[in-house]
Amino acid sequence: KWSEYEGVQVAVLPGSRTREVKKIWPMQLAAIRELARRHPQARFMVAALHDQHCLWCSQQLTDSDRKLNIEFFVGKTSEIIELADCSLMKSGSVSLEMMARGTPSVVVYHISRGHYAIAKCVTRVKSMTLPNMIAGKTVMPEFLAVGRTGKVIAQSIEALDRLMSDKGEREKQRQELLLLSRQVAGADEYDATDREAQGELTQTQARNTVNAVSRKAALSICRRLGLETETVTTHRPPALLAG
Repeated sequence: KWSEYEGVQVAVLPGSRTREVKKIWPMQLAAIRELARRHPQARFMVAALHDQHCLWCSQQLTDSDRKLNIEFFVGKTSEIIELADCSLMKSGSVSLEMMARGTPSVVVYHISRGHYAIAKCVTRVKSMTLPNMIAGKTVMPEFLAVGRTGKVIAQSIEALDRLMSDKGEREKQRQELLLLSRQVAGADEYDATDREAQGELTQTQARNTVNAVSRKAALSICRRLGLETETVTTHRPPALLAG
């Protein structure tokens, strides 16, 4: 029934760490409320990594939120990403799976003013989103809340509204992400992701393909930042394919 749904389906990824989930989910829920008002036929699919995260997120819904077309899942991250027309996600390594699958996304994150000041002193990275770091430009719109969240919530609403409203905008970002995957992983693996979309690969083959693209993307980032790459070459990047 999910693949046959006629409205826009939005994946919502609040993160994998409890502290992050408790900061990111309230921002995402605020955005969902407004986007649901603008898009009454939209369906929001929340992909939680752990049962306790799923329970906590669902408990934040108010009585008036019960009318929202929203469902919560545990252990189904990859399936939801593949099914979604677009996503609202926390910054993290799962963005590489978004890139490999060509899922248009808007990225949000929250950091305290103190941690932001420290980060500014120790790093010169201009982007918090891995595909954007690889591309050297903004492919996925990203918004960082430093302290207060109101401005970032409003920005994420407008960015995701554009994707939800315009199939052409979604396709534009999708093609940029798949092109980036091709540049990172090579033509053979890129073609395999395309075959997956056409239903020509088994689920296991498709997952192996996404892993390979994500791993090569992680290597690319490590080399660009001058980091050690041994961990990436011997293990798949953490937090990928949480389902």
